Amino acid sequence: MPARSLLSASASVGLALVLVGCTGGRGVTVPAGGDDLDACPVTTIAIEDLAAVGKPGCDLVGSTIAIDGDLTLTVGSVGSTTTVSSDGDETSAVLANWGVPGIGVYTTRDGRLDRVWSTSPAAEQLQHEQADVDGVTASATKG
Repeated sequence: MPARSLLSASASVGLALVLVGCTGGRGVTVPAGGDDLDACPVTTIAIEDLAAVGKPGCDLVGSTIAIDGDLTLTVGSVGSTTTVSSDGDETSAVLANWGVPGIGVYTTRDGRLDRVWSTSPAAEQLQHEQADVDGVTASATKG
């Protein structure tokens, strides 16, 4: 599979998923092999448990990532991102499905990078790169 850039999708809590589209040629290259992965059993994973998942060896598409409070993210297809925002406290979360390395999530609070979680060190690095592409630049706490 040729390398490709990450696509974006966005949703607000309580609203339907809205396709935003490509990042205008900008983006992080998704590692090869993700399209060859079989789907993992769909499950719910607490965000603090992502590191324990490790490289899953399958595609986590359809699974749900539970974040503190009422925020949840559904894992999209390999090479996509999903964003949710909290109406009350200026918090948002961005999840990316990186395929072979697994998934990563970063949160922002008041427009600044807050924390990063991932299933593997490679997914964490890619998630930091995605935050940079998204214009989010600040040090963050590892989840």
